[in-house]
Amino acid sequence: MDVGTLIGFVCVIALLAASIFLAILDRKEKGKGNLEKARFLSKMALGLFLVAFVGGVVVTLSAGIRPREEGKTISGKMVRGGGMPGGMPTAAIGNVDEKEVAALEEKAANDPNDVKSRERLGHLYLQMQDFENVFRMAHEAIQVDPNSAESRAHMGMVLNAMGEAESAMNQFDQALAIDPKNTEALLFKGIVQFQGIGDLEGAKKTWDQFMKEAKPDDPGRARVTAFLQMIDAQLEKK
Repeated sequence: MDVGTLIGFVCVIALLAASIFLAILDRKEKGKGNLEKARFLSKMALGLFLVAFVGGVVVTLSAGIRPREEGKTISGKMVRGGGMPGGMPTAAIGNVDEKEVAALEEKAANDPNDVKSRERLGHLYLQMQDFENVFRMAHEAIQVDPNSAESRAHMGMVLNAMGEAESAMNQFDQALAIDPKNTEALLFKGIVQFQGIGDLEGAKKTWDQFMKEAKPDDPGRARVTAFLQMIDAQLEKK
């Protein structure tokens, strides 16, 4: 077994352990009568279990089958993922500096209260479609600063990747309540409205606001312009 496969199995086991831990917490919260928190923990436990299951299948197959050279790459290496369910893009996919990631991880490890480094890491991991680490960074940042609009936007995309569009929308709404001009939250909320729940008019309204707030050189502008054209075409057919 090569090192990559071994690491993959370790990650799968860690995810399974995390899902079991969340399931135990879920039972405890139900016993206390905290039903809303229990439901959230139950969904997270199920999500992690599903990720672990899929990851286990992928790792098992990769041990004997060479994967096709698809998906996003970083410095010529394969990285996990390749987009959201349905092929919709998330953050501005581009080159990610491994040295920046390593430096930020070191800063975050040395300072549990460093929210800015975790926000930046969340953004970079989202570009890499590494949702496990996006969740880790967003969760740690929100624990320190519940008003981290950027981390709530990142958490929303993790929840959407788990198929929890409603919970994702809640995170986006919280992010925009904190910072109504947060372009990441506006971009991601529009994606979930368009792809996740099929709210074309809602997505159009959200993305119109994004276009007002985004800087001229924001890489999301071209993508949103294309989405808005698609929405206008579909609304005209109705």
